[in-house]
Amino acid sequence: MSSSVRPERGSPVAALPPDREGIIRDSAESRLKRSGYLALRGVVCECCRGIVTLRGSLPTHHLKQIAQEVVAAVEGVQRIINQIEVRGPGERRPP
Repeated sequence: MSSSVRPERGSPVAALPPDREGIIRDSAESRLKRSGYLALRGVVCECCRGIVTLRGSLPTHHLKQIAQEVVAAVEGVQRIINQIEVRGPGERRPP
């Protein structure tokens, strides 16, 4: 699933002031760290125009979905692009 929060159909995603984007990003990462799921602490967030991109790796699809739901609750998030990779324990990224 690549996104969970979307603006209404036909509504443009407006540019946000850079400081607001930083606040959204920091809030998203803070919520992930406080979620109670240790694995979510390594997820990195980027924010551009209210669109938050999630990056990192997690051991299960369930945790990937939880990360998305946690970030969707952040005020100002318009859409989520979930680029988290799911890798089992000990799996390495190909060279």
